Amino acid sequence: MEMKKDNIVKVSIEEDVAEIVSGFGRYQRWQCLLAIVPVICTALSNTNFVFAAAAIDYRCAVPQCEVNNATFATPGWWPTNVSDTRCSRPVYSSNSTCDPGDYDHVEECDLWIYDTRNSIVNEFNLACHEWKRTLVGTVHNLGVLISMPLMGYVSDRWGRRKAIILSGLCLATGALKTLAGTGHDAYFTYIVIEFFEAVLVTGTYTTCFVLSKIFNFTNLNFIPNIR
Repeated sequence: MEMKKDNIVKVSIEEDVAEIVSGFGRYQRWQCLLAIVPVICTALSNTNFVFAAAAIDYRCAVPQCEVNNATFATPGWWPTNVSDTRCSRPVYSSNSTCDPGDYDHVEECDLWIYDTRNSIVNEFNLACHEWKRTLVGTVHNLGVLISMPLMGYVSDRWGRRKAIILSGLCLATGALKTLAGTGHDAYFTYIVIEFFEAVLVTGTYTTCFVLSKIFNFTNLNFIPNIR
């Protein structure tokens, strides 16, 4: 008995694979869940600088007038006609008393009392240097700008799975910021580490996004890119 050619159905391997990876079934949901994990870790890393470089309140400290456990609140001996309590310090004529009306002149402040100690502002003594505090975010975003095309090249050259693993390992770069030390001199070390952390980690976003699109497309041109 001869089989008619019209009844013969040819199915290529590419079509089989396309049928498996198309739509949003159990396989796609599992892949999406796996992609979310590195994205969440990267998000935590990328938003860390927002809290680390948060603006905090502070005032200038006058050593001869301060008491033990001095607070951020403006003390009673502070001259009422010296409105700048942050970057200006009244110099009193007497070293023993601090009378609000008994000061000679005002000089630039070099010692501060902070309202909280949960910021790099007090860690690196960035008081009265607002541009240094905001520079952290600028450097981070510059690293993000470089990271995305760089990680795109790595993904196309060595595969997206390897790119995600590499970015995940580089999350440890952020821990190096704790070794930068304290004081004004350690600030630039912190800035350099912040830049490289953004460069090495942020590309996870784009890599996971491309993978999520691949797992939902039926276009066979995407099949060779799954590695």
